[in-house]
Amino acid sequence: MGQWSKRDVCARKYIDGRAYINYDTIPEPSRLKLPDKEGIMQEYKRLRYIDDENRYFGWLKEAYESTRVGFWRNQILTLYPELGIDKLLEFARRASVFEETVRIHTALFCAFNRIFPDKGYTHMSRFCMTIEKAKNEGVLSVAVDTRSLRKFEHGTGKIIRL
Repeated sequence: MGQWSKRDVCARKYIDGRAYINYDTIPEPSRLKLPDKEGIMQEYKRLRYIDDENRYFGWLKEAYESTRVGFWRNQILTLYPELGIDKLLEFARRASVFEETVRIHTALFCAFNRIFPDKGYTHMSRFCMTIEKAKNEGVLSVAVDTRSLRKFEHGTGKIIRL
């Protein structure tokens, strides 16, 4: 790899001072020593997923330990004065974490609608159902609007699949 820069081989892209190399431009002898492109992409996705999960964990852990726990403790104590201190703290922490989860989910909903302002969702419940469908049936089940594959025949009133 050290020789690549001397010979000006491989297409590079620099981001924040780090060089990224297009896999397909790596010389064949060197490429044979590397994992295949699909394996590298799978590892990248796995690491990105872990990074995202850790970011969410950090936000939720912060909520678990935040001053909002005190707010929720007071709210719960008002509604359920018979609760013991252990349960009160457990439920207050859970409420604080759920509050942060709702904030994250709402931000995701709003971001989605900013990307697709005309095709976005007006109700969070529909958005949640669509996410659940994507998880269960695959992303294409929600990404492709099959109504656009139909053509209405004006003369007969029949719907024709394209």
